[in-house]
Amino acid sequence: MDQKTKENALKYMAKLVEKNPAPPKFAVNLPESRETTEATLLGMYGAEVNSRDVEFLLDDATVSKVEKVVKWMYDSRKRGLMLCGTLGNGKTTMLRSMKRFFGINAVYWETQGLYNHFKECRSLPEISYKSVLLLDDLGVEPPSYNDFGEIRYPLVELLMLRYKHNLPTVIATNCTFEQLGERYGDRLRDRMMEMYGMITYKEPSYRH
Repeated sequence: MDQKTKENALKYMAKLVEKNPAPPKFAVNLPESRETTEATLLGMYGAEVNSRDVEFLLDDATVSKVEKVVKWMYDSRKRGLMLCGTLGNGKTTMLRSMKRFFGINAVYWETQGLYNHFKECRSLPEISYKSVLLLDDLGVEPPSYNDFGEIRYPLVELLMLRYKHNLPTVIATNCTFEQLGERYGDRLRDRMMEMYGMITYKEPSYRH
């Protein structure tokens, strides 16, 4: 293929993109001021900590994580975000803070509860395509179960559906991408690496 053909292809692509732009990441508009969003999310994070009757420590690590989440909201083209790291350093608190931030436009599930729902109802719960899915503790639930001779993988089915439709999904997990591949298969891992940005939590547990 010569250079002129490539240039024509790029022009044609630009016209198609202009006619059919990608939908916005979220169903609601973010505040114009990024600083407003950072302050709001950080305040909600502190309120989440205090709701458990625990003193909120406004440390550099927490501020940094809030800044990174907000950067993903505004700047990243990836529709997914994975909060990955060790126990007790704020991943669940961040998810719950994001639930406060997005309100009715977000749905929070613990993976064990979602697994139990799927096993009982034999289907995924109703989650609007307009909602941000906040998925906590990926990897603690059994990866599969036997449904009358058919092996079902509830979380794989859900995450592949979110990938297919490019829907905003935030996951908290103690697993790495490699460990998720070992648990759920390389097909899902490969798609998650495309769709999800990552924020790594390495700080000691706040529970100690």
